[in-house]
Amino acid sequence: MLLRRQEYKGYNHQAKASKQVEKPVERLIKLSKKRDRSINYLVVEAILEYLKRKEAKET
Repeated sequence: MLLRRQEYKGYNHQAKASKQVEKPVERLIKLSKKRDRSINYLVVEAILEYLKRKEAKET
């Protein structure tokens, strides 16, 4: 599910186990500003890294 920019403020992640899990969209916004990258760039980068790790385990 893709969230529109207007929906970010209302997004509430269900898992509250740690501060690392809380407010993922807000954390992405903060990181995107710090790294001067778009949120989309960070998400695609994370997906590619995830796929690389999973594919490495399969071989």
